[in-house]
Amino acid sequence: MLYHGSPRLLDALTPRNEHGDPELGDVVFASPSRIFAVVYAGATWGDRDLEQAVYYDQADSIEEMALREMRPGAFTDTFHRRRGYLYHLDATPFEPPPGRTSPWEVVSPVVVAPLHVEVVEDVGAALEADLRVTLHLYDPDAPENEVAVRRQVARMQQMTPEGRAEYLRWRLEPAPPRIRQLFGELGGTALST
Repeated sequence: MLYHGSPRLLDALTPRNEHGDPELGDVVFASPSRIFAVVYAGATWGDRDLEQAVYYDQADSIEEMALREMRPGAFTDTFHRRRGYLYHLDATPFEPPPGRTSPWEVVSPVVVAPLHVEVVEDVGAALEADLRVTLHLYDPDAPENEVAVRRQVARMQQMTPEGRAEYLRWRLEPAPPRIRQLFGELGGTALST
């Protein structure tokens, strides 16, 4: 099992909420696949301006991932020439996130010591070379943008008013005008420019 996230001290992974989800609490995220781990490893945190879709074939234990920029330049800013870390972890303290079960994401609320650590010197190059990962550059008119925003707006509806406000700010601060517009159109509230 591999940790995904921004670089940490290599002797322990300290729980933190890095997903912009005020109701999830402080947790360590992990995935059984190397794909998901590499995607989120890097010197900067890119979850809020990237959209990921994971396709999992349980019968063959095969995962594929599509990553889409939600703002121009997100891939370069987040991954290229960025060092990342892959943490091999003991699966014992991990469980599915509350209310969000999936075969490719688990969480632990406690500090986890890695069994082994790999260093990826250029996360962007690793993603480009991985045949299981498809990268989509930002396109303001891509229909997938609306799908992604609809999913995020639906997630916001399950949060408290304070949580919605924090999540919206976190999502929209780096967003280009079209993504802000979609949030307004689909039931979220666009931030003032």
